[in-house]
Amino acid sequence: NASLAPSRGVIDDFRLTAETSRLKTVVIILAVAAIYFTTTKIGLIVPLTTEQATLIWPLSSPTGIAVVAVVLLGERIWPAIMLGAFATYITAYMPVVTAAGIALGSTLEALCAAWLLHRLVGPIINLNRLKDTWGLFLLAGFLSPMIGASISVASLCLQGLQPWADFGRRWLDWWLGGALDVYVIVPALLVWLQKNHYYEKTRSVLNESIIFTVALLAYCVTVMFHPVFLSTAKYLIFPFIIYAALRFGQRGTTLVTLAAFGIEVTAIALNNQSVIRWELSE
Repeated sequence: NASLAPSRGVIDDFRLTAETSRLKTVVIILAVAAIYFTTTKIGLIVPLTTEQATLIWPLSSPTGIAVVAVVLLGERIWPAIMLGAFATYITAYMPVVTAAGIALGSTLEALCAAWLLHRLVGPIINLNRLKDTWGLFLLAGFLSPMIGASISVASLCLQGLQPWADFGRRWLDWWLGGALDVYVIVPALLVWLQKNHYYEKTRSVLNESIIFTVALLAYCVTVMFHPVFLSTAKYLIFPFIIYAALRFGQRGTTLVTLAAFGIEVTAIALNNQSVIRWELSE
């Protein structure tokens, strides 16, 4: 079987192959498992209920991190995803069988996404190509999360933690959470870890970047600490994203999207618990 080739970038030295030493393999697997586990646990700081948690990253299993790990580091990284996911849910006081089922779903989901991308798009994911972008959104973002949602929700229902009557609604929430993880996290990580991104480095560009960053932070702080702006000013993020796309390319756009996503979701959770459900679903 052909190995899943990575996007060329700074991560290449950490790719797991048959020639990788056993010690290096163990260290990389434990490091990725720790990243997976930590990002999920940090998300639990945001005061959301279990039903809401599956809708946003990183409160559900960080699908985006798992997909990028397999694409860049190879399919041999799968034990890290399994270990990280299992540790996440077993420490959340779930039954061992349920935690193992969710961990299996998360692992197969990431492996399937990487395999589909490798077979149907190519060994190198380059988001400058339309084919690669469509492949990422349809294969990794739309199809693969169905695997994790199906196995994970079935594991919850089989153990009686969720009623079978709610299977459809839980499945949709889990799938939406996984898809959103991929759409927000994967492009950002792939773009920033890839080489061959040229950016003009001049004093004017630096000054422009600083002014843009200050304006973006002012917007985010305003939304976070003034609940009245949640329903009226949230769409003002789009001019920032458009400007970043025109002036700073893929890296700027993915970074702005990721930052705005995290800050605004946190703002919703911290400001008004009564509107969390419809805000997050929206």
